Amino acid sequence: MSTKIATQQIRRNLEIAKRRTSFALEAGVWDALVDICRIEGVSVDELCEQIVAESKGVSMASAIRTYALEYFMERDAQAQRVA
Repeated sequence: MSTKIATQQIRRNLEIAKRRTSFALEAGVWDALVDICRIEGVSVDELCEQIVAESKGVSMASAIRTYALEYFMERDAQAQRVA
């Protein structure tokens, strides 16, 4: 199985805690965030604000990458338990 991994960094502006901020994430991480937001019914700004508020002592980009990974790992684990 061959999968192309989107590793190009993309810089985007977000509003977190009523402040504009900008950071770069891999295209695949941005895609994952958009998917999570669609599933959860929130905006990317809202989701990132929640992630950053819950993460202490970690960079925003690292916290968001970790959240996206853990989100889909948990969904996969839930799907496997149901199957």
